[in-house]
Amino acid sequence: MRRSSRLIKTVIMIIKLAVVAGLLWYLVASGRLKWEYLRVPAENWRYVVLGIVMSLGMFFLGFVRFKLLLYGAGVRISTLFAFQVGSIGLLFMCFALGLLTGDAARLAYVIRETRKRAGAVAGLMVDRFLGLLGLLFVGGMVLVLNRQMVLETPELHNLGLGVAVLFLGFSCAGFILLLAAPVFSPDGKTAGFIKRLPLGGKLMSLITSLLRFRGHFGILLAGFAVSVCIHLLLLGALYMFSQSVILEPSPTAGQVFFAGAPAYVSGVLPLPVGALGVGETIFDYLLGRCTVEGIPVRGGAGVFLLTRSWRLTLVLLLGVPFYLAGQTSKPKGGNVSLER
Repeated sequence: MRRSSRLIKTVIMIIKLAVVAGLLWYLVASGRLKWEYLRVPAENWRYVVLGIVMSLGMFFLGFVRFKLLLYGAGVRISTLFAFQVGSIGLLFMCFALGLLTGDAARLAYVIRETRKRAGAVAGLMVDRFLGLLGLLFVGGMVLVLNRQMVLETPELHNLGLGVAVLFLGFSCAGFILLLAAPVFSPDGKTAGFIKRLPLGGKLMSLITSLLRFRGHFGILLAGFAVSVCIHLLLLGALYMFSQSVILEPSPTAGQVFFAGAPAYVSGVLPLPVGALGVGETIFDYLLGRCTVEGIPVRGGAGVFLLTRSWRLTLVLLLGVPFYLAGQTSKPKGGNVSLER
């Protein structure tokens, strides 16, 4: 039985790697991914620096959000420990072959440090939920704000409007859940109905986690606001890296935000290295449909890959030292306290 399960997991992983490799081969073979799109001229390094600063700000806000939500779930950790756990989580998320390995690492470290499994699980689930909710909200608003460009481009008309409705629809549903769940305690019949829905088990787990935030609604709103800021920095960094390379023509901020938001949503797919190749393909396609003075913008895949490369470098620089430090030291229960 175990051997069969391992074989299935191995086959699934091989398929995932094949998808990533296939997309990268397609981008290179089709000429969409070229070395010239990755070269940064000396005079443009200021944009790289700004992109790095925005990326670090994004990481910092993510660590703060996780610490804040753990507090709302009844678990207190130090700011330094939040940085350690967040950095290790990013390391595992980006370099381990799976979607939840980063979350599993964060959960393991917090439980080991605090011995509060329920609060840690609730904080982690709500952190993931608010992260996705913030990304969908920003993505939907970016598409709405760029509606004129979408309407004027026949190839983007139906696709852009459909994606905008999808993103904003899920955002509204998520926000309603965010408002209602902390004050809504489902009875047995309601819980049974929810569990029978598609993904109902995970939805019920999320509702249960949100119930721990009764009396801390302000923390949920603050977490959502931080998520919006995180994704604005994410798209801002992408724009800075797009200005660091030589693209003819150079895309505008609105065009980069328009193409970047759906590309980053693809990162939730359970593929290695944050869905490597998928984001590049989507960004290249959407940016290629944008024009400057009638000329299509080229080089989107290179820009997205360049941005990803710098982000992975920062993750290594942050995560490896914290991971090694965590391997050589034992958790100190004295620096963690619980209110409840």
